[in-house]
Amino acid sequence: MSWHDFWVFVHILLFVYWLGADLGVLVLARRARDAALPLEQRLLLLEMAMKIDLTPRVAFVLMLPVGIQLATQLGLMGLSPWLPLAAWAVAGLWLLLVLRLAVTGGTDPTLHRLQTIWLMLLTLIMTMAALLPWLLPGVDWPLWLSGKLALYGLICVTALAIDIAFRPVARGFALLAQGGGAAGEGESLVGSGLGITIRVVLTLYALLVMAAWLGIAKPGL
Repeated sequence: MSWHDFWVFVHILLFVYWLGADLGVLVLARRARDAALPLEQRLLLLEMAMKIDLTPRVAFVLMLPVGIQLATQLGLMGLSPWLPLAAWAVAGLWLLLVLRLAVTGGTDPTLHRLQTIWLMLLTLIMTMAALLPWLLPGVDWPLWLSGKLALYGLICVTALAIDIAFRPVARGFALLAQGGGAAGEGESLVGSGLGITIRVVLTLYALLVMAAWLGIAKPGL
């Protein structure tokens, strides 16, 4: 197996674990909306979903350096030869942030702010990278590659949107645990928050499928 074949294999694995595990998260989250279930069961479903969610988050991080590694090996990115190394270094720091958030249960506001700032910055970087063939005369990589970079930027936006949409859900379950008069508000927050989150996740799936198609079909190459 050549190095190129190895990275293609890793790229496919990351896609499978990203989309496949995320589908499991979606099913569990939808079930956790069911007000007919006991609160303890709903909380367990949500806890399982959050644990499984770490897999697609890790795949999200690693997909970037692996994709740059592949593009560089194919000679599509005639930029600095240090680009893949820089991408791996950045991804390593990002992965540490993701794992730290998982260990702390996502309760550290400083880590959340860092993640938000980074995703916003990465969205900007991916957008600019996608436009480089039009901005710099020396950059001539194929348009399908620009498309994949732009889609990764949009995926960053959906990741931000998922985190924002999910915030009322945690508050809602806390109110449900209190019981009494707060239960009605809690149920409303859980239902609306998970409903919006699920719709954003479905958008994410569409973006992933589009990115996979561009990588395989390579239109215009």
